[in-house]
Amino acid sequence: GLITLALSFLFRGKAKFSSRWLPSTLIAMLTVAAGYAALASADFLFKIDFRFWVVALKLMNPIQFKYFLVYLLPFVAFFLVALRALHAGLTVKGDCAAKQYFCNVAALGLGFLVLLALEYVPLFVNGQLLTASEPLNTIVAIQFLPLLAMVAVIATFTYRRTNSYLPGAFISSLFVTWYIVAGQAMQAAV
Repeated sequence: GLITLALSFLFRGKAKFSSRWLPSTLIAMLTVAAGYAALASADFLFKIDFRFWVVALKLMNPIQFKYFLVYLLPFVAFFLVALRALHAGLTVKGDCAAKQYFCNVAALGLGFLVLLALEYVPLFVNGQLLTASEPLNTIVAIQFLPLLAMVAVIATFTYRRTNSYLPGAFISSLFVTWYIVAGQAMQAAV
């Protein structure tokens, strides 16, 4: 994280971002709360959750909410560093919206796409994953491709409107923490 942060200053150290921390935090909380309220309404009215491909947003129970609070701070730190570096080093102000979205989705998701290709090409060629002894890791990795694409879209959308990485970082950290915590299977100690 420190290396990425340092490189973001090195490559474009004079990047001028709007740094309104309080409004960015509030808009992120309101945005994610609106999404959570929509999910709670859908669950109450139709007994459904929100799903897209392998990404499923679920409601949190009280124990998961405690875990959410524990994991939130590390995810905030990660997304502050990652999205500052993304917008300082990769996003070009003069580029059209489509190019910015495409480049940012590629920057955040391409690593997982390569990983999945490395895993699944051997499966189709010789019938076995590259890491055959850990097939569950490959299945878990699949969900990070659309998840990181969503983060890139959120980050790019907010950056284009605010000239700041902060709203995207805060929305992404709330969203990803919620997604991971609510989607985990939890075993109770007996």
